[in-house]
Amino acid sequence: MRNGLWRDLRKRYRALTAALIDVGIAVCLGALIEFVVVPVAYNSPWPVAVVLEGTWAVRNLSDYVADAMTRQSAAVPWSSMRAHPFVFVDIDQPTWTSWGSELITPRQQLAAAIDAVSQLGPAVVFVDVDLSFPLPKDDSDVRLRDLFRNYDLSTTRAPLVLVRAVISGPTASPHLTQERKTAYDSLVHSPKIIWASTLFEEGFDGVVRRWRLVEPVCVPGANGAPGAPKVLPSAQLALASIAERKEADLYDRLRRLSPPNCGTRQPSEKNVPPLELGPNRRVEFVQEEPRRRVMYSLDWYQPGEFESRPRFWGPNVDFEGRLVPLLTVLPIGQVLAGDKSDRALAQEAVNPALRDLFAGRIVVIGGSFEQSGDIHRTPLGPMPGAMIIINSVHALLSIGTPHEPRCLFHLTVSSILVVVAALLFHYLRPAIAAIVMAAVLLTLMRATLSQFHSGVILDLAVPAAGVLIHRQFLAVLAFVHAFRKKRWRALLAESEEAPIEH
Repeated sequence: MRNGLWRDLRKRYRALTAALIDVGIAVCLGALIEFVVVPVAYNSPWPVAVVLEGTWAVRNLSDYVADAMTRQSAAVPWSSMRAHPFVFVDIDQPTWTSWGSELITPRQQLAAAIDAVSQLGPAVVFVDVDLSFPLPKDDSDVRLRDLFRNYDLSTTRAPLVLVRAVISGPTASPHLTQERKTAYDSLVHSPKIIWASTLFEEGFDGVVRRWRLVEPVCVPGANGAPGAPKVLPSAQLALASIAERKEADLYDRLRRLSPPNCGTRQPSEKNVPPLELGPNRRVEFVQEEPRRRVMYSLDWYQPGEFESRPRFWGPNVDFEGRLVPLLTVLPIGQVLAGDKSDRALAQEAVNPALRDLFAGRIVVIGGSFEQSGDIHRTPLGPMPGAMIIINSVHALLSIGTPHEPRCLFHLTVSSILVVVAALLFHYLRPAIAAIVMAAVLLTLMRATLSQFHSGVILDLAVPAAGVLIHRQFLAVLAFVHAFRKKRWRALLAESEEAPIEH
C-alpha cells in the first residue's frame, strides 16, 4: 500500500515538475523574444531585420494581433468626442471617367478645386496629388501656376500642403533621399504653402501599418555646389500641426532633426523634445515600436460606379459647440459645378451651405478611382492614400503617437499570458490548446480595447510566441529520438487504431 502511494506521489511530483519546467522555459523564451529579439528585429538595419523577420516572424505575429484589435476598435460604436472633422474632396470614378481617364490629374480642374476650397474657411488644405510628373502640354496648367504665384495675395486663403516626392539620393549623400523637383518650385514663395512627404511603410504582406513622421532629404546645390540637408514633415504631421496652430514648434523640431550635411546621418531623435499638440497628445519622434504604428479608425468602401453623392460616416464629434460627422466625402464634381475660366467660381462657391461644410475642417483633395495607383491594403481593408492620411491625422490629433503601457502592467500581463499558454499546451492537445488560447487572446483584446483606442498598444502575441517555439522545439527533439529508433519508418504516420484479431 505504502509503495503504491509512494509511486503515485512520485508520478504526480514528476508531472508537476515537468509542467513547471515547461512554464519556466516558456517564460524564459517569452522574455527573450519580448526584450531581445523584438527590439533587435524592429531597430536593426534592413538586412538584419529581414533575416530576423523571415526566421521568427515575430513582427508579423504582433502585427496580426494589432490588426485584429484595430478592426474591433473600428467596429465599436464611438461616443461623442472633441475632434477636428475632415472633408475628403474625392476624385471618384465617375469624375475621372468624365475627365477622359487621363493618367495625370488635369491641372485645370485641380487648380479650380484648390482655388474654391481654400477660400471657404478650412483650417488647412492638403492636395494629395504628385505634381512632379511632367505635363503633355506646357499651357495646360496656366491656372495652377497663376494660383501658386499669387497665393499670398488673398488673406482669406487657408494654409496649403503639397506633396513632395523623393527619390534615392546620389552616392555623395548615402544616408538621405533627394527631393524630386516640380515645375512649380520657382513659383511657390508663400509661407502659407508647405511641402510634405507621403511615405508610409508596407509590411511583407503589403499592408500599410507604419508611418514615417519625418523624411530627411538632400537638396542638390546649383552648378555642382554641395547639397543642403533638410527635413520634410509627413503630410499627417504638417496637417495636425497647422490645425492646432503649432507651426513654429514643428519648424523647430524639423531644424533639430536636420543633419549637418548631406553625407551624415540624421541626429538621434531621442535628443529632440516631443511636439505637444494638446493635453495627452504628444508626438514622439523616436523611431521605435509602437510609436510608428498607424491607428486606423475610419474604414472605406468604394461606392457604385454611378454613385456620386456626399457621404458621411464615422462618429459625430463635438466641433465648435455642435455635433458634426467626423468625415464628409464630397465628390470633386460638386465643388467644380458651375466653374468658369474667368475665376467666377470663388464667388459662386461661397453659398452658406458649402461654406458651412468646409469652415474649420481639415480638407484633403485626392482620388479614389481604381486606376489612380493610390489604393493600398490596410488592416481595415483597401483604401485610397488620402484616407490613410486622414486616419493618421485623426490619430495624431486624438492621441498623439501610440505608446506601450506602463512597464509593470506590461510585464504582468505578458507573464500571465505566457504561463497560461504554457499550461494549456502542456495539459491539452495542441489543437484544443490553440482554440482555448485564441479565446484567451480574444478576451484580453476585448478587455484592453479602451486602452488601445486611447493609443496604448499592449502586445498580446509576442510573449506567447515563446510557448509555441518551445513546443516546436520539443516536437523536433521527439522526432529526432523517434528517427534514431525507427529510422525511415519515423516519417510514416502512426495509426491509432487497435490491431484487428482474427
